[in-house]
Amino acid sequence: MSTTIGVKALEKIVGQAILRVPGTLTRASNLDKITGRAYPRYQVELTKTESGTQVLVDATIAVAWPAPITDIAVAVRTSVRTHLQVLAGISEATVNVAVGPVIPEPERVTVEEVHTARLTPTPRRIYTVQPQPRPIPAPVPLATVPVRLPEPVAVATVRPPVPVTAIHPVIRPGSAWEVLAHERP
Repeated sequence: MSTTIGVKALEKIVGQAILRVPGTLTRASNLDKITGRAYPRYQVELTKTESGTQVLVDATIAVAWPAPITDIAVAVRTSVRTHLQVLAGISEATVNVAVGPVIPEPERVTVEEVHTARLTPTPRRIYTVQPQPRPIPAPVPLATVPVRLPEPVAVATVRPPVPVTAIHPVIRPGSAWEVLAHERP
């Protein structure tokens, strides 16, 4: 039995690992999402080799300023590797981190905050419930229901229509009837 983890699942893990580091920022306006300029930006590649699966992560992050940018980049690399190890069981991963925009923030991120950040995820245990088989009910015997036949409908006689005699309209000068009366031969 083997377990396969898809690239999309690994990308979700990488995204959460990046944002766990103090000093990393999310930058995504609607236009940025359309043009692919949102941050953090990351790409995960899986390669099958004889020794197992190689994982390559390329990440570009947005960083707050003032902050220790190099320490943040190292912490992002550590966080991504740790998250992949704990949540996906991937022990060997190459993680490349590039710093994109540096965005001024009102509060400074210190080196201590970066170094003391909790970068190891705590997975929750998932309990599965075994479904209990439901008993199949015995078939219900069909009951005989008496059906009433419809009563015959009484036939009514209809009288034939009475002939109607046409009355000639009074033709007034300039009316539509006058035009019709003159067109007939």
